[in-house]
Amino acid sequence: MRYLLSLATLFSLDRATGYAIGARGFSAISGSVTVLFIARYFSLELQGFYYTFGSVLTFQTFLELGFGTLIQQFASHEWAHLSLGENGEIVGDDRARRRLGSLARFSFRWYAIAGFIAVIGLSLGGVAYFSTFAPESDSMSVNWFWPWLAVCLLTGATMLLTPVLSILEGCNQVTRVYGVQLAQGVAGRAVTWFTMFWGGGLWAIAGGRIAGLLLTGTFLLRRYDRFFGALLRSTGPEPVSESVPEFDTSSDQIRWKEEIWPLQWKFALTWIGGYLLFALFTPIVFAFQSAEAAGQMGMTLALVNVLTSVSYALLSTKIPQLAQHAARREFTDLDQLFRRVATSSMLAAGIGALSIWLILYTLSRSEATLATRFLPPLEAGALLAAAFILQLRYALGAYLRAHKEEPYLHLSVIEGLAATIGLFILGRFFGTLGMTLGFLAIVTVSIIPAIVIFQRKRLAWRQDKQVLL
Repeated sequence: MRYLLSLATLFSLDRATGYAIGARGFSAISGSVTVLFIARYFSLELQGFYYTFGSVLTFQTFLELGFGTLIQQFASHEWAHLSLGENGEIVGDDRARRRLGSLARFSFRWYAIAGFIAVIGLSLGGVAYFSTFAPESDSMSVNWFWPWLAVCLLTGATMLLTPVLSILEGCNQVTRVYGVQLAQGVAGRAVTWFTMFWGGGLWAIAGGRIAGLLLTGTFLLRRYDRFFGALLRSTGPEPVSESVPEFDTSSDQIRWKEEIWPLQWKFALTWIGGYLLFALFTPIVFAFQSAEAAGQMGMTLALVNVLTSVSYALLSTKIPQLAQHAARREFTDLDQLFRRVATSSMLAAGIGALSIWLILYTLSRSEATLATRFLPPLEAGALLAAAFILQLRYALGAYLRAHKEEPYLHLSVIEGLAATIGLFILGRFFGTLGMTLGFLAIVTVSIIPAIVIFQRKRLAWRQDKQVLL
């Protein structure tokens, strides 16, 4: 028992983190089961379509513009002056409550528009992409058209939940948010496997999303209907002046032009740069090589994503607390919390990366049939090493964004452009080996300026404690 408590302390485990790790842990275990289902019930061509679907769908990132992360940060700064009453009401500073309400109203409108555009853009763009690059034999044997349109529609509907969950996380409701995400993962996977078993093919993706959407929507309506009802009714007078200093919190409304947009465009470029690091692999392999090779890349990246999400869970549950410490300028508490969760996250990423690589290496050496569904060990190792390095980058970024700033803007743009150009060239002429090794090189080089920027900004904030957060 004492040993278990020591492990819990080492990895910064609490109930919220436990739910988060449970959700990611279940994703890891169920992801392995999904791999077996795909190997059993999907052809290599269908596997390629399955993972390429997932990669192309992430183009919704260009519409979200990193707003979900920004919503959480703004909500955390207002929640630093608020709390949740026994009956679910919001108590505390009236101005903070009204500002939080204005943030909720704006974010709901934003995602409603973004979701509609996503449905139209992904539907048309995806049909054009698969019609152009899918080999004619694959297009004839794989029923992809209607499943793709269904998944696009569900993606737009799911986007409507993003601002709701982001606000709840910012308001310290991380335990319940990650709890429902765990339940959502269980329900979604169960429906996905059932659909695969009955020969549903690519409809398995739509089935899993429907289950998750219904479960999460039901939870929110039953648990937080009064919370959001009161929040949306929270209003206050608009400030008279149109000229409001950046991040001025004296008004009763969060003003998009003066407060959100100066950060959002930076978050958007950084978010897109991060998207380009991983999401282009499978579509490029699908276009320049084959659906089979894309399936191998997608299957390997699925394991890498599990590693990243489990490691990041140790950090993500503490992001609202980091922002609240920054809002109250509690720098000592902020640094202590950051060091603890960053160390835990990196340790988990290192152990996980090594474990996954050893499993893939063992499968390859034993010449197991399952090994043919993944990339060779050298290429998989390059992706896992890059994921480990990026975990440090995620931790540093979380600390900096807790101050409502985005110092990694230029670095992320350069990194994203280098990844885009490099992956296209390497994928076209050197295949998956060139892509994975080139990606590792980009990530390794970029971590150096990332650390320098972190140290410089942290020192500057400590020297100027009067900065408004």
